[in-house]
Amino acid sequence: MTYVQDEAVAVLIFSENELSREMLYPEFEAVLDGFIPLPEQASTEVHAVYLRIIGGDDGPVVKGAVFFLINFDKDGFPDRSWNVPLEQLVESAERGPDLGGGPIRLSCRSQCSIAWHQQQLWDPVMEPEHNQLEQIRAAISRNRLQLSFYQPEEVTEAPPAEGTGGAPSPQLQKEKQRLEQQLKEQKLRVSALQEQHRQELSGLKQSHQQRLQLQQAEIEDSLKSRQQADQQRQQLQQQNEMLEKKIEGLREYFEHKLNSIKNVDQAALDSLREHYENEREAEIEAATAPLQEQLQMREIETMYQQTQTAGLQEEIARLRGEREDLLNNSGNRLLEQLHQQGVSFVTYQPGAGHMTIPVADIAGYLEDQQGYIAKVCGVGDDLYQNWLSHYRNPVCCALVSGGEQCGAGVDRVDQPRDFLLGESDRCEQHRHSTEELTQRMASP
Repeated sequence: MTYVQDEAVAVLIFSENELSREMLYPEFEAVLDGFIPLPEQASTEVHAVYLRIIGGDDGPVVKGAVFFLINFDKDGFPDRSWNVPLEQLVESAERGPDLGGGPIRLSCRSQCSIAWHQQQLWDPVMEPEHNQLEQIRAAISRNRLQLSFYQPEEVTEAPPAEGTGGAPSPQLQKEKQRLEQQLKEQKLRVSALQEQHRQELSGLKQSHQQRLQLQQAEIEDSLKSRQQADQQRQQLQQQNEMLEKKIEGLREYFEHKLNSIKNVDQAALDSLREHYENEREAEIEAATAPLQEQLQMREIETMYQQTQTAGLQEEIARLRGEREDLLNNSGNRLLEQLHQQGVSFVTYQPGAGHMTIPVADIAGYLEDQQGYIAKVCGVGDDLYQNWLSHYRNPVCCALVSGGEQCGAGVDRVDQPRDFLLGESDRCEQHRHSTEELTQRMASP
């Protein structure tokens, strides 16, 4: 049975050595014309195969293939400048392996009939685990593109006459075709490997050339740097020689001046020195006279203040003695009589609450009220004074920028014994700030 070669044309796309898409050529033409984008191929160089397909005994088979490259932009549209004559390449291609319908016409990078299109083609992978020719044969056999071909009526041929020389036996023909096919596949594999090695060798040569150019550039830069360093060294040497000459000239000049000065009359020098010293003493005396007067005035004022201070201290001591005499002679007797009559001296003070003052302690209470209360509370005078300020105005005393206090409200501590300076008078933000505590204690 013979078939009329009703041809079909398709395009297959490979991604990472695996078949990823099949399409009829009219669909691929729509992609080339920019009507249909391929987003999955955006910004990539696509490995595609142009196939010429005919009908066979067991279904569609491949008769020609062109392995070509095409670039896609970021939106999935092909390069508008792409122009590979696929039809011409398949028509002029040499014989290749058998993909089920006899040897195909094959154009790839290692087997290209048009030399200037060689770089736009690629070689199929023929390794056992990723044999792309086998993938193409299997895809066409599956016929997902739903290709259909028609066949004419059968033509019966007369068998060859007995005793005449006929064609070789079918088994011999099949074996011969199989050997020829293996030979073509091996040639294609060798050509592909040679092209791959040629590209690798070209890449190595290019890399070596780039490294050689880089090293030459570094050598040139080193030579330039050395030349510049030599020039700078020569300039510095010249400057050094000029400075040495200048210093030598200055040394000779000053030696000449020194010798000239030594020849001056010694009496004239003594007269000049005496005149200069007299003028300097006069200027010093004129400058220090007002200061001496001010110093004497300050000493007089200091003596006067000391005299007044001594008189005031004597007056204070006398008044204090008179107050103690009054308390001892009359006040204490009166207080003792009041105490015997059942009168108690009670006062309310922050931190101590209501407290009864014994008659014997009234003089001490009047002498130093705050110290007496601090002693009753069991704390020192300074701590009681700090607690009292906190009790009257419970705010954060931490110093912030500008030397001002924070002023944020804090919980009031009711007892002086529970008050911790730097903790109780600080908000959460400024608590445990040793530096601010030190500044606050050092401030007047």
